[in-house]
Amino acid sequence: RELLTGYGPVAIVWFDTHNDIRREGAERLLRLVRELQPRALVSSRLGQGLGDYEDFRDGEIPVAGESKRPWEALFPLGESWGYSTLDQNFKSPAEIIRTLATVAGQGGNMLLNIGPDATGRLPWAATSRMLAAGQWLRRNGESIYGTGPSPFGPMPWGTATTRPGTLYLHVFERPRDGRLVLPETSLDVVSVTHGGEPLPWTHAGDSVHITLPQNLPDAWDTVLTIRHRGAIRVARSAAILGTMPVALDPFLAERAGQLAVLRQPSMGYFGVWSYFPTFAGMHSPRDNATWRVNVLEPGDYRVTIEYIASVEQAERTGSIEVGPQRLRFAVLESGELRADRPPPFVTQRVGTLRFDKPGVQRIRLRPDTAGREPLFTFKEMRIEQMP
Repeated sequence: RELLTGYGPVAIVWFDTHNDIRREGAERLLRLVRELQPRALVSSRLGQGLGDYEDFRDGEIPVAGESKRPWEALFPLGESWGYSTLDQNFKSPAEIIRTLATVAGQGGNMLLNIGPDATGRLPWAATSRMLAAGQWLRRNGESIYGTGPSPFGPMPWGTATTRPGTLYLHVFERPRDGRLVLPETSLDVVSVTHGGEPLPWTHAGDSVHITLPQNLPDAWDTVLTIRHRGAIRVARSAAILGTMPVALDPFLAERAGQLAVLRQPSMGYFGVWSYFPTFAGMHSPRDNATWRVNVLEPGDYRVTIEYIASVEQAERTGSIEVGPQRLRFAVLESGELRADRPPPFVTQRVGTLRFDKPGVQRIRLRPDTAGREPLFTFKEMRIEQMP
């Protein structure tokens, strides 16, 4: 009551009681907020399914459309949610901006936590980063504030946000060939600009091709503005295979058999929880995952998988298949997955896939045989074009 009456208008009441409060207690707190600060928003961390918007778990960005409510992704500036003299691993301004653009591209809001020291002051290492991010937002805030989500699936070069009649492309990395491709996209383009200056572009089949400058004007996030007529129609793929590496995670896969997706918790530094998506139920060949990918550049692609495996899972075998091509691998022991410590991931190069022509392909991951234990605790598959 004191917090809600002694400090003027309150915009947000951010509870963190979702695991520890009963329904009647949560409802009583919500009624108090509504009575004393009727314009305040209440986070879903109040618990019991209450609140005005959904807060996901710490450091987690959901896939587009996963939440039916407005949502928020939560990050500390460093490793810890509170001030610590041992925590000097602050996110760079580029990481802040790219995370913000990624969250906006998925349709959410971003919460960034900063911990003051014992005197109530914010460390200069934190404020300097926030000031730098603020300067970027002064120039590019139109592409973030009040925008809608990206119409595309994952793009290796960055993400996108939208307004009616406008598409903003947030380019984090420049493709080696300087071509930014929007594949399987029906888009009536009026203009493509950066900072008001036009950029060359063309339609090529069902794709839009944009020629980037030799060096990106903004190393953190170069924002291209596309003005267009009518709606954007896109065929969503799990990944675009070209001159940039891509990562395929469980949420992007089509699942068969008993395969499901869950978020695996793990303990990071300073007791901070983190989560990564993984498969549950990958016991037999019929429990498989398939990713739809669009190959822009024919050639050879190196395949790497990242996972955790116990002693019991080690030496089981699995396969990665594309049409008649099959890459077999033996699972390697990584160590025990425990919720009270960082996960012991193994990174394993599996082999090379060859794509002779551009177009849509499907990449399937499966166990070779049935077993009592799942194949492994999968994190992601990375695919990178070989020189």
